[in-house]
Amino acid sequence: MTSLDTLKVLVRLSLRSITSHKVKSLIVGGILAFGTFLLVLTTTFLNNLTSEMEHAVTGALIGNAQVYSSDAKDKLAFFGGFGQTPDIGRIHDFPKVRKALLTIPNVRAVVPMGRGQAAAEGGNVLDDKLGELRDTVEKNDQAKIPGLEARVRQLAGLLKQDYLGRKELSSNTQELDKDLAVIDRAMSDAFWADFQTNPLNDLDWLDENLAPLQADSAQLYLSYLGTDLDAFARDFSKFAIVQGTMVPKGHRGILLSKEFYDRQAKNLVARELDTIRDARNKDHKTIATDTVLQETVRNMQKQSAKLVYEMDPEQSVACAKELRAYFGPQAKGDLKELLRQLLKIDDQNFDARDREFYRVVAPKIQLYSIKVGGILTLQAMSKSGYSHATNIKVYGIFHFKGLDDSILASAYNLVDMMTFRDLYGLMTPAKLKELQALKKEVGVKDVSEKDAEADLFGSGDSTALVTTGTAADIKDTQPVVHAKVANDKPFTQADIDDGVVLNAAILLKNGTQLYRTMQQITQLSAKDHLGIQVVDWKSAAGMIGKIIGALTIVLVVSFVVIFIVSLAIINNSMLMSMMDRVIEIGTMRAIGAQRRFVLAMFLLESAVLSAGAALFGILGADLVAHAMSAKGWPAAGTNMILLVLFGGPHLHPHVTAMAVAVGAVCIALVSFIATLYPAYTAAHVQPVVAMQRRE
Repeated sequence: MTSLDTLKVLVRLSLRSITSHKVKSLIVGGILAFGTFLLVLTTTFLNNLTSEMEHAVTGALIGNAQVYSSDAKDKLAFFGGFGQTPDIGRIHDFPKVRKALLTIPNVRAVVPMGRGQAAAEGGNVLDDKLGELRDTVEKNDQAKIPGLEARVRQLAGLLKQDYLGRKELSSNTQELDKDLAVIDRAMSDAFWADFQTNPLNDLDWLDENLAPLQADSAQLYLSYLGTDLDAFARDFSKFAIVQGTMVPKGHRGILLSKEFYDRQAKNLVARELDTIRDARNKDHKTIATDTVLQETVRNMQKQSAKLVYEMDPEQSVACAKELRAYFGPQAKGDLKELLRQLLKIDDQNFDARDREFYRVVAPKIQLYSIKVGGILTLQAMSKSGYSHATNIKVYGIFHFKGLDDSILASAYNLVDMMTFRDLYGLMTPAKLKELQALKKEVGVKDVSEKDAEADLFGSGDSTALVTTGTAADIKDTQPVVHAKVANDKPFTQADIDDGVVLNAAILLKNGTQLYRTMQQITQLSAKDHLGIQVVDWKSAAGMIGKIIGALTIVLVVSFVVIFIVSLAIINNSMLMSMMDRVIEIGTMRAIGAQRRFVLAMFLLESAVLSAGAALFGILGADLVAHAMSAKGWPAAGTNMILLVLFGGPHLHPHVTAMAVAVGAVCIALVSFIATLYPAYTAAHVQPVVAMQRRE
């Protein structure tokens, strides 16, 4: 008999065995099909999660990889660390590093970066009106000045009522009396008569004395990413301006993330309404059953007096009129009471009250404490441990396309590299030149540490400045000064490149060659003494990257569990099948069938069964993935982590060739191992066994 004839016989016997043992075949085939289904589907999810997350992270903030100093004390991580900025050192000679990295064929761009945290003081109504009055005076717009004067005096009057209330409750009234004297002067006719001739001096007095008494200035805390803004906008595909404009090339400025702007700088009542809307629409919560939302509603009602304070007299009258028209006969009380009634929200009236607030109230108040086009003061602790502040213009609001509400969208605001370096606090050549000019102007001289006592206490020279190193080592000796306007002295691309850079994003032409490119970067750094190390986007993402690692572990464990369970069940089923076929096998052996023939028959039978089952499992997984992709798997409402993992509000999974290969190979391996022992046992059945069974 030829090999082909033998194969034909094996195929017939295998098919006959499968069809004649239907129950066993269905059990084993079902287990194999379900295992394939699970393996393909879980692999599909992991592949899609990794792909979407990589696309989100590399296109929005981090790039395909990050390089930073090889002498870093901490690991680079954009997320995690509980508010602490890791000490990653500094890249020395960034122009040299970038030039070297761009020689690698797969490197598309190298974007300089540095991160920090700062406090930002938003404005209030009084600050806003004083700013408007200053602008009006500087433009000499005489028509608008009287109205703004009246508004400032009105705000001072409201402030006086607040301070009088505090005085009644306080046992120590000395400081309050001083503050009330400032307020009385700001309300007096004599002050505003003098304002006609000395407006700028009087405005300075109001800024320095009256404005600080308004205690509701928004104190915001933000994380910022200093970068080459033009390069960032060009090289990160998900970046987009949604309000305002891009910072002009060569100018200082800040771009606020939309998520930060809406969650931190927005009016409290508007922000609470947004929170309730998101909870209802995205998380499917109800006010009636959620105690947090109920408390939010109560807090909003307490803000009605503040809303009245933020409106001009004409706006207050107009708002009250519109709210009375909205409530009709139910309208009661003054504007404060009408606003409290408007904010008495439940599940039935929320949508209508939400629309009415944004239609009637929002246009009449300061909806955001930070204005696009306005000046923002950032204050941070410099590297040398001193408080450092700078004023900067807010040019626009940005978001990362498809990643609204995600942790990527809210984590960092963007500033130019020059502002970042100011806040970072190292002495730059420009700062050193400015300091030396200041020292020369006031007659300050440098003295060494060993001569400090003699010069400061013996010579009578009060202008000595103690230094402990060269002039280039001086750190932040200037006091913090809050200027009225932002420093917007133009700078060049050379200025951006030639200075402090903490880390840099590496963007690749072909992301699939990431690890090969990282190896080339490591080799190049060693060869050219660049002093850098490189990490992939997962490591740079920190906490988010660890989630992918955890998901991978879960998947591997799932593979192992499915593998072991399937192996045990199939092995048991095949062994039982062999025991039922002892007579058949013994007869085949008696008429001349070789052991390898019996072994091949069982293995072929298992291969045919696993192939058919794998096909059904793969088709089932593809159908489920297709159905989920058509609708989109939601990212659990407002879950910020899932939004990054899904690369947006919905995940649209699709079965990949890798998922099919993993499922098919694993099931084939399980089937082969599970069948091997029963097949080996069957091949060694002796003909005499068949005879004994017949007797």
